[in-house]
Amino acid sequence: MAYKFTQAHAMRYNHLMRINKFIANCGVSSRRHAEDLIAQGRVKINGELVRELGIIVKESDVVLVDNKPISLVGKSIYIVMNKPRGVLTTCMDDHGRRTVIDLIPNVGKRVYPVGRLDYDTEGLLLLTNDGEFARRITHPSNEIQKTYIADVDTDVTDEHIIRLNQTADSATQVGTRTIQIIIHEGKNRQVRKMMASVGLDVVNLKRVAIGRLKLDLDVGEFICLDKPPII
Repeated sequence: MAYKFTQAHAMRYNHLMRINKFIANCGVSSRRHAEDLIAQGRVKINGELVRELGIIVKESDVVLVDNKPISLVGKSIYIVMNKPRGVLTTCMDDHGRRTVIDLIPNVGKRVYPVGRLDYDTEGLLLLTNDGEFARRITHPSNEIQKTYIADVDTDVTDEHIIRLNQTADSATQVGTRTIQIIIHEGKNRQVRKMMASVGLDVVNLKRVAIGRLKLDLDVGEFICLDKPPII
């Protein structure tokens, strides 16, 4: 039987890959964020600034991000965390504020957050060095649902729930001043803005599930997995 040796096969055989995938596989960021790093002029190959998203990286190339060398990671790691309030979902902060990376100092691998969780929101957060996994979880086309529990400043009415269900995947009253809300997007402060649009101010917000993965950790706790969690 004839076998067609494609460009994709050639790239695998010669350990070649596109720069955005290389950056993701190094555990620096997702593929999407890698494209942002390139556009911002923060990536170099063999001393030359990268200006093309589709450029191919060879195994022997020296790749720098923010003038720091990066290399392919070995074994993938997946971290499930209950992020506390008052912690940034980022790898570093110029103002010295605490980040989620500060909560996992001894994992032994460079990881980054999958998606976002606002500074003043607690709950379920994933971190990994697996760029493909991160892309699958965050890509809008996959519409992975996130479940939140929101405590609000006033009694919830049927009208609040009816209006919220016009924009959320699902909104359900679970207490006098508590709502469970499910969305599949991840825009900045989205749940708080949805609540504000119906006249409710959020006093506490917690993400309790991502897809089928449910939060089962105390605040600040995390676990490390050697295979992707079922989402």
